[in-house]
Amino acid sequence: MIDWAVIEPGLVTIFRALSGVTEVRWEGATARMAVPTEGAVVDLFLISMVGVGQDELRFTSQADPEDPIGPWGGVAPLAVETAVGWREIVVRAKVTSASQSPGWASRVHVERIRDRLRWSDMTKAINVLGLGFSEIASSVDLSRIEDQRMRSISAIDVRFNAISEAVNPVGMPTIADFSISPPREL
Repeated sequence: MIDWAVIEPGLVTIFRALSGVTEVRWEGATARMAVPTEGAVVDLFLISMVGVGQDELRFTSQADPEDPIGPWGGVAPLAVETAVGWREIVVRAKVTSASQSPGWASRVHVERIRDRLRWSDMTKAINVLGLGFSEIASSVDLSRIEDQRMRSISAIDVRFNAISEAVNPVGMPTIADFSISPPREL
């Protein structure tokens, strides 16, 4: 399984470093600044997570001899099944800035994300989360007037690759797990 409890705060930290903005939050997080009055805010949203190709079902032998108890309480099944598959995850970074000045407009922060995403330390940080960087889509300018004030808003989509693995905790059933009884008469 993809561990969102690790990925979400990890991506917040990574996008904070990429954008240079201190206020970065995952979708639905409580905002310290609902609408920024100065500086900028980056909101991250999960746009999509799709499977790529077909998931593979792997079978492994009994539990590890180093851990005879294992997750099955000492009665290991004959085979353990694991579903493994590639996932493509798209995260949108939306930057909102109250400033239109050349160094603080939202497009500046979006370009920083694009430029810095290829740095080796950023790639390593992304890999630690169990993700691989795939590509960046074109940025979009969504600037508009809110509360009689121009807001600088830009967004960019970043595509990541991941592997999802799910182990069947019960183990693989065998023929001994099934019973066949004669049909009942009506």
